[in-house]
Amino acid sequence: MQAAVVFEFEVPRAFVSDAQSVLFFAHHGARPLRCYVTRQALVARFGASDAQSDEDGRGCLQAYDEHREEIRALAWRKFQRSRAPGGALVIDADDIVEGPAGGTAAAAARHG
Repeated sequence: MQAAVVFEFEVPRAFVSDAQSVLFFAHHGARPLRCYVTRQALVARFGASDAQSDEDGRGCLQAYDEHREEIRALAWRKFQRSRAPGGALVIDADDIVEGPAGGTAAAAARHG
């Protein structure tokens, strides 16, 4: 019987101003992945500041830190669908779909 491949996240994260995204890292077994969550997604779902008042991305980083588990759940779900061609995946506003009780689809999936 083959052992399950583990999907793990790393702690470091950074704001990438060129991409207007928070970059965080994961590993699927030995395969490294770059994961991005866009400012648009962070503003739309997690209350981050818009670009004009948050040029350095501090508000995006704060929103990421406060909602890390939900964002990671979104990244895991997106990985399961796409397998991250090129070793990167991007969570954008289109990936944030409201679920049945006002939570995101990722939160709904975790609970059942």
